[in-house]
Amino acid sequence: MKNTKSYYDGITDVLLDTVTNHCELSVDRILSWHKKIMDENPSIRKGSFRDGSVYVVSGKYKNTEIVYEAPPAASVPTMMNDFIAFINSHKYSDSVMAAVAHFFFVAVHPFEDGNGRIARIISDYLLSRSSDSLPAAFVSTEIKKKQSEYYGMLRAASMDITDWVVWFLEKMIDAYNASIIKVHMSFKVREFFQRAERFNLNDRQMKFLKKILNEDREGKITAKKFAVITGCHPDTANRDLKKLVDCGLLMKEEGGSKNTHYSILLN
Repeated sequence: MKNTKSYYDGITDVLLDTVTNHCELSVDRILSWHKKIMDENPSIRKGSFRDGSVYVVSGKYKNTEIVYEAPPAASVPTMMNDFIAFINSHKYSDSVMAAVAHFFFVAVHPFEDGNGRIARIISDYLLSRSSDSLPAAFVSTEIKKKQSEYYGMLRAASMDITDWVVWFLEKMIDAYNASIIKVHMSFKVREFFQRAERFNLNDRQMKFLKKILNEDREGKITAKKFAVITGCHPDTANRDLKKLVDCGLLMKEEGGSKNTHYSILLN
């Protein structure tokens, strides 16, 4: 049986190396990343370049279509050396370098599998080493959200990568904005619980508030939901919710006795 802990330790090592080790990139470093992130897949070559042809296909079963054929395996080592030289040249801003490097790496497709993941890791490495980027704003997260759009942009960029670079930079801005929102929300949540500590809340109320703020911030708060989460009687749920309203932690939204719900007051 595979050591799951060892695999996740490897993933953690890659992520930490990506954002904290700003030494120049090397082929050996990329091979090391690949070996660690693909450790759970016993059927492929890990930590070494492919030795055969590879194709990117669309569709399923008998209706597949080859949309891209990667360069011959014999060309991969030379192309990767050129790639590393480009990365370490600092020819453009790291934001633009991240976009160009991502496209180039996917085009070379040096591995049997995991090329997209490594391309995103390289982009994050470039953005984290940059003085014009926010280290926590990983563009890979935004790319994963727009996966079909991402593949479409890659296909369209085969002759001219300008639109791809613009799209990538737009996703980077989206990542920055998402990071700012998350940081702002984390401060609001911390301030909320600091306010909550001023009141003598019971364990049920604290359990419910933590559950809602961590997992269901946008959902409606009802007495039924409170009772289910805390395992209490509906009458107890109503009393607990009333106290949270009186403390200024929740706001009651009137909608009739059967439709009464509450919202969190984060301020």
